[in-house]
Amino acid sequence: MDLYLTTTNKQNIEMLFSKRIDLIIATDAMIKTHVESSDLQYELLKKVFTFNPNEFQLYIAMSKSTSPVLVQRFKAAFEKIQNHLDINK
Repeated sequence: MDLYLTTTNKQNIEMLFSKRIDLIIATDAMIKTHVESSDLQYELLKKVFTFNPNEFQLYIAMSKSTSPVLVQRFKAAFEKIQNHLDINK
């Protein structure tokens, strides 16, 4: 098994459609965004596994020099997302 490192999600999608790779880990939204902005067909893809967000931890990392105001805004948004996920179990 080989692991490819890419710099953009678009590269992952292109490699998947060109059959250079067999699998990517991504959100539906990310895939749809990149597929819809190209000539690719979303219907050709097959979802093989779905992660349950309650089975793993989500994190956001920021530089120590990031503004405390921005850090607080991200924390609030992140908590809102987590609360939404907990509601939709």
